[in-house]
Amino acid sequence: MIAVSTLHELSQRQNQLVWLETNWPIALFMVGGQVYAVDAHCTHQEAWLHEGDVNADTCEVSCPLHQARFNLQTGKATHGPAAAPLMVYPTQVDSAGTIYIEPITPWWR
Repeated sequence: MIAVSTLHELSQRQNQLVWLETNWPIALFMVGGQVYAVDAHCTHQEAWLHEGDVNADTCEVSCPLHQARFNLQTGKATHGPAAAPLMVYPTQVDSAGTIYIEPITPWWR
C-alpha cells in the first residue's frame, strides 16, 4: 500500500488528484464517508475525472468533458459516450487518517 493523502486533505475538496508514479494519476473521491480511488482519466477522451461532479446517491462521477458516468465502486461506465471501465484501486485509511492505495497494475500499463 502507498500513502497518497489524508482524510483531512480529501475532506477539504471531496475529489483529489494524486500520483502513484510519474504518468500514473489516480482520482480520489469521498462519498458517504467512504474513500474511492480510480484512474484519473476518463476512458473516452482522457478528461480529468477529479474535476467532474459526483452523485452521492448513485456513487458515480461524471466526466466534465462529455458527461460520461462511472460507478466509483466498480469502475463500470454507466452512461456513454465512455464504454470502457475505470480501474478501481483498493483503499485503506489508518487511525491517523492517512489514505493508502493498493497499486494494482492496470491493464493499460
